[in-house]
Order: sequence, then C-alpha cells, then structure tokens
Amino acid sequence: MSSAIPLTSSPLSPQGQKPASVEMVSFHHDKTHWQVKENFIDELLKPAGLKMTQWNRNGQLEIIKNGPHRTVYHLKLLSGGYFLKHFKADDKKTKLRQLVTSCRAELEYRAVQRVAELGIPTFETVAIGKQYQFTNWGVTDNYLVSKEITNVISVQDYVNNTGHAIPAIVRHQLATKLGDIVGTLHNGGLLHRDLHSDNLLMKITDDQQLHLWLIDLHAVSFVKKISIQQIEKNLSLLIPSFFRHLTKSDFLRFFCSYWKKLHENSLTISQTVTHVSCSKKEFFSRLIKSFRKTALEIFVKQDKKWSRGNRRLIIANNDNTECRGLANIGKERLIFLRDNPSEIRVTAFQEIFDTKEIVIRKEKNENFSARNAWEMGHAFLRRGFKTPRPIMFVVHQNENYFVTEDVTDLPTLSEKLQKAPSSERNTISRQLASSFAQLHTFGYNTSFSLNDLRVGGSSERTEIWFCNLDCVTHSSQPTAIEIVASFRQLYQNLVTSKLISYSETLRFLKQYTSHHSSIHWKQFFKVS
Repeated sequence: MSSAIPLTSSPLSPQGQKPASVEMVSFHHDKTHWQVKENFIDELLKPAGLKMTQWNRNGQLEIIKNGPHRTVYHLKLLSGGYFLKHFKADDKKTKLRQLVTSCRAELEYRAVQRVAELGIPTFETVAIGKQYQFTNWGVTDNYLVSKEITNVISVQDYVNNTGHAIPAIVRHQLATKLGDIVGTLHNGGLLHRDLHSDNLLMKITDDQQLHLWLIDLHAVSFVKKISIQQIEKNLSLLIPSFFRHLTKSDFLRFFCSYWKKLHENSLTISQTVTHVSCSKKEFFSRLIKSFRKTALEIFVKQDKKWSRGNRRLIIANNDNTECRGLANIGKERLIFLRDNPSEIRVTAFQEIFDTKEIVIRKEKNENFSARNAWEMGHAFLRRGFKTPRPIMFVVHQNENYFVTEDVTDLPTLSEKLQKAPSSERNTISRQLASSFAQLHTFGYNTSFSLNDLRVGGSSERTEIWFCNLDCVTHSSQPTAIEIVASFRQLYQNLVTSKLISYSETLRFLKQYTSHHSSIHWKQFFKVS
C-alpha cells in the first residue's frame, strides 16, 4: 500500500545536494487519509489515528501556537520531538476553497520538497493527513507532522538574546548564508510570504561555523516568473527583522551573496525566469528605498503586537498593579517580584541573563512612566538603536520599578568628547547626526541631555547609546519645528560646554540634513 511520494531531506543534508527519495505508505482511519513514513505508523497513528487525548494526559503534548485556522503542537515521543500542525477548516469559505484547491498541509508539504530539492536545509516531514468531506474529495481538517530540529535557536531569538554583542565571524556568516538561501529560493521560483527571522533556525558549532534551516513553509508560493517588485516586497519582510544588528559591510555581503545566487542558472530546476532588468547598483538602490518604506510599516505592526503581548514577554497585571517582563524570567518569578517589589534585586537577574550587569530604577515621580520606558526601549531595539534592554517593570499606584541592562561603564557623550581627539570627535558627530536622523525618520520626538547619551563601539565602529527613554514620544513624522526643538537643548549644552567646535557643528548639521531633503542645513543652523 505504499506510494512513491518522496520524503524531504534530512535537516542536516549538505546544501546543494538533492535529497534521497523515501517512500511513504498509506494509512486510513475513519475519514482521515494519511501518507506516513513507514517506521512512524505505530508510534503516531495506530491503532486509531492520532492519540491526542493520551498524549495530552501524559504531558507529551504542548500547544505552541493557537489560532482560528491553525494550531501547532510540540509532541514528545520515544523516538524524539515532533511538531504537529493542525490546519482547521471550520468556516464555509475554507471548505469551499479546499473543494477545488489543495489543502494547506499538502501545499506546505510540496514546498518542503521543493526547498529541499534546491539544496536549502529545512525540516523533515514524517506524515501528512487529510480529512475528507466526501469519499476522497473535499478536504476539511488536515495535518502535517515534522521532525524537530534539535539544539537550534531561531535567528530572532539569537539576536534578541545576544543583543549588540554578535561576534563578527557570526555576523559575516549570517549575512552571507542568508543571502545564499534567499537568492536560491528566488532563483528556484519560490516566494516565501512569511520570510522573517523567526522562520530561520540557526546553530553555531564549536568551531564557530554557522548552519541555517528554513522552516514554516506554509506561506511559500510557486511562480514561473519573479519580478523585481516581488523581490523587493519579499526581501522587505526579512531585512528589518534582524539586519538592525548588522553593519553596512554585512548588508553588502548579504546583497552580493543574494545577487550571485539569483543569477546562478544551474540552481534553477524549473523554467523560472527572474525579471531583474537593471544593473546590480540600480537594484541595490531600489532595495534600500523599498526597505526604508516597508520598515516603517513593519515596525509599527511589531510595536502593536508587542504591546498586546507575545511569547517573548510575560504580562502579569492584576487589579492594582501593572507588570511585564521578558519570558526568560519565568511567570512564577515575575509574579513573585510583582507582589514583592522590594525583592527586585540585581542578584535575582544575574543568573538568568548570563551575569550581565543590571540596573534597577525606582521612582515615585509622576513624570516617570515605567511602561513608556519599557515600550520605547524595546521599540528602539527593534529599529536597531543602541539602548539598555528593558528586563521588567512594576507599576503599583505611584511607585515605578524599572529594570534594565546596565551600560554605565560606557562614557557619556560629554565625557567622551572631552577626551577624544579631533578626528574621533568628527566620527562621533557624524554618527550622532545619523542616529538622530534615523530616529526622526521613524517618527520619534526626542529631547536628550548629554548624560542620556553614551558612546560605545570600537575604533572601527562608533555606537551612540540612548538612555532614559521614558520621555520619548512617537508620532507619524515630526515636523521641522519639532526636530529643531529636540536639538536645541542638546546643541546649547554642547556649545556651552565647549565640547564641539563651530566647524564640527556644521558637519553635524550637514550630516543630519543629508537624510532629510526637506530641511536645509543653513536654515536649520539659524533656528538652532
């Protein structure tokens, strides 16, 4: 009763190597028809289909994602860990659509096969199940079972956990290998409409070699001709999610790697034609403009999702207290700290966050908002700005407790400028202008003192750190008057302290206004 349906390659298959075909056999239970890898039938399906009740009772089943159209479970069996996707067809629209089109489990299964054929490491499918409305026709609920890839972390989680300390060797490999993967996808006629860093798993070996896997392929579509507009839109989903921690050189590595794979005809399995009727330089310029436009929309959506809550944070509010914290803390510990804020000590977090220094701010001032500092801190991090990562906060009546990473070892802007030679002051001035220009592009109204800004990085890469974000506000786009107002106090402090010269001020303004064509540096200087 076997059928010649090839199984995808092992997730550790070398890239570029065509996977070996493994036959899957049929198994029927009630109205559900399964194609399953033969040695998994007993453990997964016999005697009467999926053993959901038994697994749940034994603590083997955990819900990872749950929504109206899909539930994802993590399943623990003797042979290892698995992910079970249950695609639901509860509404009439979905049932009607699946009368004439393939179901979502089958579409993802085909995508997994095609991705593996292109030599891109991905997960291994062990079973696909389809429940029929009629005899072998009209799929309703459907299922996809895949083997868990062990000892890996998503690129998104790695970036969040590592913060601003991603080793150069990892950054370089990440940029290059990601370019290879996405270029190979597009060359092979595939568009991933959910292409973000949560759907990329990574592993760093002991010898600092990086391996990537592409997962969650339910949003992959097959196209015969890929246009430059489709490429721009597809890449714009990916770039903002983690390129904030890569340098300009890393981004160029990604683009060169992507461009090379996009034009490798040997990788194209079908008659896919990529319509990129422009030069490499023109294409790169188009992508940069597209990224900037799309990034604004993506970040606003991410802000809303973060505010509502997701799996990376814990919301522990009660009737009298507002409390949120990173998921690493754990719900029980966060609730204990919420109810006993006097126990919020540095030692409570050091073991969780790899003994990093922690700073705890306690305020009874009504002008300080721990919730706003929390939201703005994570919004800044999402956009690639350097700021101490907020860890948790508690607001009880007029008391605010706010916990962040400690960056007080970095010199303040005034301390750095006092000791820096002229050439370094010029570098800091340019970076400061560029950082403020990006902040205003993203719609932030800022008013920082010299002590709110710190300088980090290395001799090759200067980094401006923004601290004390509780007074930062956000709008769609600051006006020229608001922009000037945000600079006035900072500028006056710099001039009064004699930290920058007249010529350095002009360089700062020219650098800033180069990002804003609507503002001329001379007008800006007069108003400032």
